[in-house]
Amino acid sequence: MSRGFTILELIMVVAIVAILAAVGLPSMRDFIRGAEIRDASSEFYAALIAARSEAIKRRANVVVTRANGSNWRGGWTVGGGGATLQKMDPLSSNVTVRATAPYVDATPVSSNITYGQNGRVSDGAQTVVFYIAGVPTIQARCVGIDTSGLPRVRTDTNRNASDGCN
Repeated sequence: MSRGFTILELIMVVAIVAILAAVGLPSMRDFIRGAEIRDASSEFYAALIAARSEAIKRRANVVVTRANGSNWRGGWTVGGGGATLQKMDPLSSNVTVRATAPYVDATPVSSNITYGQNGRVSDGAQTVVFYIAGVPTIQARCVGIDTSGLPRVRTDTNRNASDGCN
């Protein structure tokens, strides 16, 4: 009675594992990138909710600003009255962030979003789109701010990030 595995059994197991990995890795990559999009948009949404809440509580302007000054992908800060209330680190290099205006009468998001003491944004309705450039299989997510200042997260339904989330 022999113990252990034969070389044929070992080769079969390695072949099965290789086939499963070849089938599963692309799906896993898309899953991870989709999670990065969901995480980034959720963090941005939370920053907007916090900024709105602080503006109402402090009865003063609170501003969400791009951290590096050139792109929302570099992170953002929430601040008011000269104090930084929150800071978000830069996003993954896979994530692309684009300021857009898909709402009626919306304006593209500038370098900052200012909440007044009444909880409304000073620049009107605005939207920021989070997506993976060149990968239409991963749905974009949009964080839109309506005229009342309330943010809302939406998922792109047609897998075309260039037109925002419709």
